Amino acid sequence: MNLIVDIGNTLIKVAVMEERKTLLSQVFASVEDIAVEHLREQFPYLTLAIVASTGAQTTTVAERLRVAGLRVLEMTSLTPTPIANDYLT
Repeated sequence: MNLIVDIGNTLIKVAVMEERKTLLSQVFASVEDIAVEHLREQFPYLTLAIVASTGAQTTTVAERLRVAGLRVLEMTSLTPTPIANDYLT
């Protein structure tokens, strides 16, 4: 079971996934609104979180998730993926 956090310019999208099934999908106005402890209570089998951001809030969210006991992958432009990206920046 995985937690996906997409921190955009305006909203933060959060999803809990199990295999290819979405168990929860929520939208938040700020990273402080994400109730990490509640997510852990609701989904005790969460083990991994993937956090991606267009800005600099990735580390803050990632640290909160690590404190809650999750392994965290912070997606950046340097994260190896099988998807090619042709953007210059």
